[in-house]
Amino acid sequence: MFKGIGNLKMCSFNTIENFLDSSFAASLLGAIIGACGSWYGAKLSNRANEKNRKIESCERRVREFTAIKCELDYLLERYFNVYGSEIINTEDGQPIEEFSVSKEGYFVVFSNNSSCVGDIKSKNTQEGIIKSYILARAIMEEFDINNKMIKKLKLKKNF
Repeated sequence: MFKGIGNLKMCSFNTIENFLDSSFAASLLGAIIGACGSWYGAKLSNRANEKNRKIESCERRVREFTAIKCELDYLLERYFNVYGSEIINTEDGQPIEEFSVSKEGYFVVFSNNSSCVGDIKSKNTQEGIIKSYILARAIMEEFDINNKMIKKLKLKKNF
């Protein structure tokens, strides 16, 4: 009676040993190892892609802020170089003879990227960009007011 159980154990051990020696077991083990490797490789690739996306996003923001600063700097520099001496030499309250009319096409870079300003962590930098923009806009509006005053004065002189 016990002989049969021993044979059964021996038979099942031989069956497991035969199974492990089979090409099917080798293929199954290879598939499992391959799946694990693929999963791990995909995980590493996703991490690298996410890191690259974050870096690209940061680089894009730096380029946007640099462009905003450049736009404001050059616009203010241009108007100071063109009208600076006239502004300094004018009597208080008197309009300057003629400014180029401000156009709506100014501040294109800032307008298209203004939502990014809130993403800046430095409050001083945020405030600096916003103040520069507001001052530059104010200058454009003041040029427009100046030109309207000149037109009114010219109309009064003609009557």
